[in-house]
Amino acid sequence: MRITLAEELAGVSSANERSFEKESILIGRDALECDISYSKDQYPMVSRRHAELRRQNGHWYIADLNSSYGTYVNDKQLTTLTPLSVGSTIRVGQSGPLLRVTWIEQAAPRHEAPAPQVITSVAEEVRRPVPAAYIPERANKTPSAPQNTAARLVFVSEANREPVPLSQTGLWLGRDPTCQVIFEPSAIMVSRKHAQIRPENGSYVIDDNNSFNGTLVNGQRISAVTPLYHGDTVQLGLGGPIVRFDSPGRSAPGEPACPVSDRSKWTRS
Repeated sequence: MRITLAEELAGVSSANERSFEKESILIGRDALECDISYSKDQYPMVSRRHAELRRQNGHWYIADLNSSYGTYVNDKQLTTLTPLSVGSTIRVGQSGPLLRVTWIEQAAPRHEAPAPQVITSVAEEVRRPVPAAYIPERANKTPSAPQNTAARLVFVSEANREPVPLSQTGLWLGRDPTCQVIFEPSAIMVSRKHAQIRPENGSYVIDDNNSFNGTLVNGQRISAVTPLYHGDTVQLGLGGPIVRFDSPGRSAPGEPACPVSDRSKWTRS
């Protein structure tokens, strides 16, 4: 489960990112012991063993190691073990170097059978909350490719790039070299593995990968898996690159007209 950190200068994340797969990552001045080290002359506020990132139970946390000038996450000084997420900032000492978490590899989900629910009375059943959204069952199912005409991505903001056809396995968009659609490191609003487009229930959907700057469909930031229809535009971060979903056989429903943010609530056929 990898984590990627980038040094941030003047509010902009550097393209010089470092990824780690260790259980523990040390930050400090001791270059022989620490994974991320800083010069005492340049950063006197950094202790020899200043802070530690730890991987526990599929999540990343950070702890201050009794440093002289403290460790800050999102401008708040640490007093206990604190969880990290994509976009979190780490300040090593007051006025010290600033790191930003640009990517965290998602741990493989565990498919466990839910505990049986015992209904003791009709009144109890009435009080049970109704799910707010339909979530399709994906376990033990192979994604099915759309049955209509072939789909592809057309680059709107980079007109010189050739369209990319969508396959039965879908594709990743981001700055990571393993992505099928790769953007330049200078596109700082694009995360390393920003979003995924994949086939689902005879259509295509897009899923934001907890990116720092978000994914927008037709100008609206999505917060859940969202279906794509012919002509939909996808933007990777506000001000980021734009692609268009091109699939003439997949038109959006005419009625009722639903905003993009509500599409994930539709029952897919």
